[in-house]
Amino acid sequence: MAGKYSIDCVTAFVDRLRSEGIASADPVEPDRVVPDEPNDDYLVALALEAEAEYLVTRDRHFEKVRVKGLSIITPGRLVRLLDRA
Repeated sequence: MAGKYSIDCVTAFVDRLRSEGIASADPVEPDRVVPDEPNDDYLVALALEAEAEYLVTRDRHFEKVRVKGLSIITPGRLVRLLDRA
């Protein structure tokens, strides 16, 4: 996949993420949902609070996480979804 996207395309995408992203404080005591890694539970809580469709991560701790209304996907899967849009 190297070289598929120009630096201008990548820069525009990152700029859009920055401008449209939502900043939130970390939850204090999020529900336990990430097996073997309680320090990652706050990420799921933040995604749910923001009503996100996707949580994008390479972290293997999330492979078994199932949360209604939230799809947990890899960055590669996100790129494929965006390519089809």
